Order: sequence, then structure tokens, then C-alpha cells
Amino acid sequence: MIYRDKMNSSKLIKFMRRLAKSAGRKVFFILDNLRVHHSHAVREWLKEYAGQIENFFLSSYSPGCNPDEYLHCDLKAGVHSGVSARNKDLLKKKTLLIIRVCELRFAGVRVYNIPYRALSLGQSIDGRRGNNAAGDGAYF
Repeated sequence: MIYRDKMNSSKLIKFMRRLAKSAGRKVFFILDNLRVHHSHAVREWLKEYAGQIENFFLSSYSPGCNPDEYLHCDLKAGVHSGVSARNKDLLKKKTLLIIRVCELRFAGVRVYNIPYRALSLGQSIDGRRGNNAAGDGAYF
């Protein structure tokens, strides 16, 4: 999902709704501590959809554990390589192409979930015990 403005509650809810619908099973969604991730609207939406999606939060200031940071690194390298995108439409096309290539090359963006061992043991990223040990969900 590409958006032009800053992330807000409605955009995050829209993304989570699409993610839960496409997964076909319960999703365990790993987030950093961006303020919008903890907003009242998001918390209320999650109460209603608790059977479909559950959020887990990374420890503060832990970019090495954040799968998004690895994807962003590949995306930035791809956007700045080759022919420069001279306008927003070309930048959007190039961005989508890079994301698609990453999905194909890594059999889905899930490969960026580097600290998978902690999750398989039912722990949150910061080592505390979580309730995701059942293994019946998808991690994104």
C-alpha cells in the first residue's frame, strides 16, 4: 500500500483490514512504536477484530529488530540505482517494481522478519513471553 501523506489511524486500519482479509488466518502483526500504532482508533478497531489480527510491539529504539528497516534499505538502494525517477508517477512505478522484485526474489516480504527464532518460541521481540506460540497465525 502506497500513500502520499503521513501515516494516520485510518490508513493503518485500512492496511490491517486488507492484511487480515488476505491472510486467511489470524495475523500476528509486528509494529514499531510510532504514535499512530497506539492510537485510540486503532486500539478500538483491534478490539473488534481480535480474532483476526493481534499486534505486537518492538522495544523502543530497536531498528535492528524491525523488519521494515531491511525492506527500506533495499527499497532505497533500488530507487537510487539506474535511471532516476524524474516525477512522482515514475517514482511510484519504480517503487512498486522494486517491491514486486523483492517479493519474488525472497518469496514474500516475510523474509525480512529476521528475529524469527524469538517469535517461534512464543516471545515478543524484546524477549517477553507472548501468546503467539500456537503457531497458527501469520507474522507480518
